[in-house]
Amino acid sequence: MTSAPAPPTRRLRRLRAALRPLERSVCDVGSAAAMAAAPDDDARSPWRWGAAEWEAMRARPARRLLEPEALASIDRQAFLRDGFVVLPGCMAAEARGPWRAALQHAQAVQDNFVRNSAHWGSLIDWAALGRPGGAPSIALSESQANFALGACQSVVQGDDDAGVLTLKYNNLLPEYFLCGHHDFLLEALCNPQMLELHARLLGVAPTELCHHHSSMLNRPVGFPDGPWHCHGDLGPAFDAAGPTDSLEEYDGQPNVVRTLCFPNGFAASGDGGTKMIAGSHLFRDIAGCRASDDAEMEGPQGWLAGRRHPITGEPLKITKVGVPPGSLVCVLSHSAHAVEHKGDAAAQEAWLGGRRGWREDETRWCSLLAYCKLDARMPPPHGVPPHWVARALTPGLLPPDLARLLVGPPGFAKDSSWQREGGEGGELTAAELDEMVARHRAKIQQSIKEAAEEPPPTTGFTRHLQVTLAPTVQG
Repeated sequence: MTSAPAPPTRRLRRLRAALRPLERSVCDVGSAAAMAAAPDDDARSPWRWGAAEWEAMRARPARRLLEPEALASIDRQAFLRDGFVVLPGCMAAEARGPWRAALQHAQAVQDNFVRNSAHWGSLIDWAALGRPGGAPSIALSESQANFALGACQSVVQGDDDAGVLTLKYNNLLPEYFLCGHHDFLLEALCNPQMLELHARLLGVAPTELCHHHSSMLNRPVGFPDGPWHCHGDLGPAFDAAGPTDSLEEYDGQPNVVRTLCFPNGFAASGDGGTKMIAGSHLFRDIAGCRASDDAEMEGPQGWLAGRRHPITGEPLKITKVGVPPGSLVCVLSHSAHAVEHKGDAAAQEAWLGGRRGWREDETRWCSLLAYCKLDARMPPPHGVPPHWVARALTPGLLPPDLARLLVGPPGFAKDSSWQREGGEGGELTAAELDEMVARHRAKIQQSIKEAAEEPPPTTGFTRHLQVTLAPTVQG
């Protein structure tokens, strides 16, 4: 870890005063959930950290997360050619237990928060979260809340009527910006080995990386197949550029690598595993590369029909892998991928019907850490919540390596809502801080609007979320 910076200045005191209403809002709900989940472990949430905890993080030596052989084995050209790389068993043996425990804790925090969704309207300061109109008039129904327990990406998110998207982008749902809810996962984000891995994959120095987003992707028994998709993270100039057979051209983009971390691994079939299509990223077809399941993807009218790898000339095909405990799968965001179901048809029917009976030792535990190149052409990701942006922009609060990952180094201006031109030069006024955070919130509101307008994929799972589970009108 980097040595401690100078003591906090008036900027830090102003930041703490500005964030106090928001933190009180979050801690009233989030910390109550954390304490209910694990009363002795609440201090592990960086949400609640003060100067002493941040100083302790700076002082701790970096833990061993990955086996050195994993870093040495990276074939960057193969990664660029295929769009993904599988690193079986690369997680250090001593890191697997804490990684899984952190995911179990975060899932418990989320479950308690969702369980109390009927009280969100009165307990949360919605104005502090920047939600237009304040508290929502719609609450999750009991069936919606119960349906989301024990899993991730299962809270209805087709719109912000119940405030779910506002909570998502402000990090009150731990499954989004997961690192903000557990010290192990936050330290994993800026761990030197993790940075070295992604620097090798992206072809840059570790100091030239930026955090894009992090999330929790746990899958209990009964979780159904996820649809085929790829991600448009780079902006229209790159996401809609069309096919290329030049790895040099593709490498010149401000690419994003999404790394899925599996402390307990998964089998190749029926175990919630990740499926990929080597070479699909080179088509850069974000809108068209979609299918509800394997049959549609491989069918005569499916996206795979007649397509060949632009480099090797081989027909494109679905790749299913099984990985041992402690494995990582690193995927370029343009690469087509999907999630295999977890359990047999009877288990899926029971899960979709709300009959929960999973055990923690059967869940496929997974966290996602995504990194991108530090590139001014990159649109500012909304994966860093506004209050973490404000913390990172305040010198002396976060460890320098973490602050750099979240908003870029001093002087780097991805966008005026993230960092002023000129970096730390001059005193950061309260008005400037307010303006930066407000602009970031405006971008989040635009993202919420776009998410609400985008039609959901037509899968049995999403139909169940959007249609079968109806919301409840508050009051």
